[in-house]
Order: sequence, then structure tokens, then C-alpha cells
Amino acid sequence: MSNILGRCPFEFEREEVAVRLEGDSAIDNTDDKVALQWLKGAVLPDDAPIVLICPGLANTKDSLPGTSLYGPLQSGPWRVVVYEKRGVGTGRGKLESPVFHLFGHPSDLDAAVRHVHKRFPKAPIHLVSFSAGNGLVGSYVRMFCGESGSTSGVRSCIMLMGGEDYNRALKLRQASWMDGMVESRLLSFTKNYFLKANEAILKEHNSEAYAAALSATSLHDLYLVTMRHFSGYSDLVEAERRINGFLGGNDWWTENQIPSLCIHTSDDPVGWQLHPEWLEVACQSPQVAIARFRFGSHCACYEGYNLSRWSDRLVVEWLQAAAYLEYKRAR
Repeated sequence: MSNILGRCPFEFEREEVAVRLEGDSAIDNTDDKVALQWLKGAVLPDDAPIVLICPGLANTKDSLPGTSLYGPLQSGPWRVVVYEKRGVGTGRGKLESPVFHLFGHPSDLDAAVRHVHKRFPKAPIHLVSFSAGNGLVGSYVRMFCGESGSTSGVRSCIMLMGGEDYNRALKLRQASWMDGMVESRLLSFTKNYFLKANEAILKEHNSEAYAAALSATSLHDLYLVTMRHFSGYSDLVEAERRINGFLGGNDWWTENQIPSLCIHTSDDPVGWQLHPEWLEVACQSPQVAIARFRFGSHCACYEGYNLSRWSDRLVVEWLQAAAYLEYKRAR
């Protein structure tokens, strides 16, 4: 079962990677660190495939959401590492510059992936993402993987429950009181982790913007304030271009060469926007597949009396399929 009591039963080794932003409107001080949390387990060869996991909005290695995926991955042939973006996880409340993004900076993830690839140059890398992590992974694949991801070692990605233009994704469904409660909880959770935990450095940078962010009454309002004032870019247009890989849609999928599987559920109150034009592009994209399940809510996906997750099983099956594809390519 997942860490119902809030404790993760698995052990990790933390590694830090220095990051900074580039760009015409990047502010002077953007230097910081992101974390790579390596799941401890059996000793593996240097060419063992690597599963790099990108958690949800303010989630960490302890709450991807949930930690049930670690078990089946740990018993398999994979080396597992969790990416924690600026301001969350062990680094929560330790921003070194007044820069963060709710979904994460693709350039920061690129620095982390390149670090992993340099450490294990013979190992294929497979990206697994949850919720808000899908926007980060999708943006990274679009901006940094080139034609095949060969320079970074990335061979596949699976995105669970979400992935959209951030300006669309953060306009949550408001069909019932339950939807309103979900957004209220997410809004409070996000403010606590990103804003209140880093109050001193953010207020010193821009106290008015900090106050406006705390006063935001919706996730989209919070996104707009933080993009304008804490993304690390003074120009909002450049910030969107460098961070929001799904800006304007998913047309780039037709040129994508990284095998990708996107998972959605029909009863998801968060990642609920699966538009016809989005599906049409997917149908024209030879390396992208979308699977839509009737039930699963947002990253819950429980099945059976022991509350196991069918999404864990799906991730393992995807990784096994990706390994077979690697084998076929190598022949």
C-alpha cells in the first residue's frame, strides 16, 4: 500500500545538481540546486536501465503521489531515481534564489538528466511522471530531446494523469462542490510548499508579488502571479516559451521521436481536459499513444481489496515493452 501514514518505507541517497536559467530576460540570480533521490536496492551493472521519476505539483520522493510504485521497480532490473525540483522535498524552504515554478523548469530537468547520463553513459533512461510532472516531462522532451533523445540517453516516457498547456491545465473543473474542494486543497497545499516555506527570500525579492500570490483564489491566478514575478524571467512571453512546452497545444507531438504513453481517466477531477483537437494530434503522432480509462480518479487507480494500483502495473509493463524495443533496435 501507499504511505497512508505519511511515512515512506524506502531508503534513498540524495544527490544535488547545480542549475541556473539562461535567456535574454533571465534575472541576475537564478543559481540553485535540484535533487536526485536514488532509491537504494540491489547492486546493478552500470548499463542497467534507469527510471527517472518526476512527481506531482509539490510532491517528492515521499509522495509521488503515493510510493507503491517503488516496490515493483525495486524488484526489477531498473535503477530508480526521483527528481525533486527547486523548493520541494529535502530542499523545501531552502531556495537559494527567488526562482521557482509550480511545474518546474525544463532546463533544470535537462541539467539533471545530463548529469545522470554522464554518470551512467551506457544506461538507457526512461521518464515516468505523475500529474504536474507530466507538463515538466513533456516540456523537457519537446525542448531538449531533439530527434531521438540520443544525446541525453532518454529512450521513452510515460505520463500519468495530465499534461497540458499550463494556462489550460490549471483551470480546474468546477462541476460540483467536490471539484471546488479539490482546488481549494491543492491551492492551500501549493502555497504552503512553495510560498510560505520560502517566505523570506521571496518577500525580499518582491513583497507585493508575494502578497498577491498568497491572496490568489485559484490555481490559475497563482500560476500567473508566480510566472510573472518568480519564474526567473522578467519577460512573461519568454518565460512561457522556455517553461511551458505545451503552450498553444500538442502539435509538436507529430515530430516527436521519443516513444510516449499518456494515461488519462474519465473521472479525473484535475487532469480532466482531454480535448478533441488534442486527441486528433495524438492520432497523427507515430510515437505517441493515449490510453483513457473509465475509472482511476487523479493518480489513485486502486484495484482489489489490498488497494494495489493498476497504474503501477501499467508502468512496469510499459518499461518492459521499452526494454524489448531497445533489444530490437540493437539487433
